Amino acid sequence: MPPFWWAGYGAVGIDQGAYNDWEQSLQIVPLKRAGDSPLRQSLPALIAAWEGGLDTVIIVPYARYFARRTTTRHLLVSRSAHDNPAEFTRALGTRPERGGRKGLA
Repeated sequence: MPPFWWAGYGAVGIDQGAYNDWEQSLQIVPLKRAGDSPLRQSLPALIAAWEGGLDTVIIVPYARYFARRTTTRHLLVSRSAHDNPAEFTRALGTRPERGGRKGLA
């Protein structure tokens, strides 16, 4: 959690289990073979998203599938969406939110 979060907000709105799972998922893990990785298996969708302006994928601490394209450049995904090739392909096809900005330079 950000510094002083607990003092200012407490645990309201935080799924502590999901947060802990997400935080642990950020640990360094042994590399998989490239052909086994979700990114490699989703390569056609990843290329199409990149050609459409996507340059940043941010993994957020949600327990189940979640994907939201906040700008042309930025896609938020849950760890489960990132690690599952079918879900990641689906997430990469997400369009920017209505009224979303093109992104910051």
